[in-house]
Amino acid sequence: MSGSTEPVSGAEWVPVFYTLPVEQVEEGMSTDDGQDILAVSAWPDDSAWFLDVYTPAEDPAADLVNQVQGECRAYKPGERVGLAVFVDTEIDGSDHPDAVLRTPEEASRAEAGR
Repeated sequence: MSGSTEPVSGAEWVPVFYTLPVEQVEEGMSTDDGQDILAVSAWPDDSAWFLDVYTPAEDPAADLVNQVQGECRAYKPGERVGLAVFVDTEIDGSDHPDAVLRTPEEASRAEAGR
């Protein structure tokens, strides 16, 4: 599923916003609010899904603190997760068959409603 996330030489990077059902989210993707997804897990009966996320930082010490003090987000089965492809996103899921592309404005409205 992974695609290229490197910008074309000389071009300005434009993020791609999309949603996926939580069951299709993978470690290495990015949330639409800029968090890196470190881990995806579910309860044994799949009644709840969890994403461990953190905000990357350029400063190595701050980055480590952010990883250690990350955040866990809980989702219901089938719930769609707001995701994005940024220049440093490891896994691009925007071309997944279950992906629904969104405009940056739609992503911002969804973020404001959280």
